[in-house]
Amino acid sequence: LGMKYEGTDVLINLTDPGWCRTDLGGQHAPNAPESAIPGIVVGAFVDDKKSGRYLNAPHFTGMTLEEAVAVGGEVILLTDYEVAVSIKVANTVELDLNGNTLTGPDDGQANWYAFIVDGGDLTLKDTDGSGQLYAKCYGVETKSGSFTLKSGSIVATKNETVGTAIVNYGGTVSMEGGSISGATLSVSGGTLAATLSGSN
Repeated sequence: LGMKYEGTDVLINLTDPGWCRTDLGGQHAPNAPESAIPGIVVGAFVDDKKSGRYLNAPHFTGMTLEEAVAVGGEVILLTDYEVAVSIKVANTVELDLNGNTLTGPDDGQANWYAFIVDGGDLTLKDTDGSGQLYAKCYGVETKSGSFTLKSGSIVATKNETVGTAIVNYGGTVSMEGGSISGATLSVSGGTLAATLSGSN
C-alpha cells in the first residue's frame, strides 16, 4: 500500500509503540503508554512524500537532541531547545524545527557553533513556518559533508568578533529555502549552492 501512494501527499507508514503497560502488554511491560507518544507523532510531521517506513517509537523517547543526531535520520523538535555543547554531525540527519527555537551555545571558549558537520549531511527545515536556529555566535560549521537549509531561519547575533550563520571550510552548503538574518555567511572552501527566487 505504501508503494501505491509513494510521491503523493498521502503517507502510509507503520509505527511500533514498543512494549507498553496496556491491556495487551500487561502490567510488567517496561514502558508507560505515554512514553510512545514522541515516536508515534513523528509520522504526522514527516512531509517528504515517502511511504513504507517502519518507525520504532521507543527510539524517539526521552532522547536529547544530541542523542537523536548521533542516531541520525529524521529528528523533530517538540519544544524549544538550547544547545550547551556544539553538536557534531557525522551521519545523515534531517532536523525539523517544527516551529520551535533552537538556541546555539556560546561558552566563551570552544563551544560556539550549534552544529559542526564533519563527514555527515545535515538538513535543516521547518514544517511549521516559525522555527529558527538562533546562533549566539555561529550557527553551522561545515568541515566536510554537507549542510542544506530547506526552510526556517538562521538568526545570528552580532558582537565584536562573531555573528556568522554558516561557516563553510570544506563541505557543501546548499540553500534551497529559508532565510539568514542578523549575520553573515562565510565560505573559506568547498561549495556554496543557492536556489534564488523572486523577480528581476
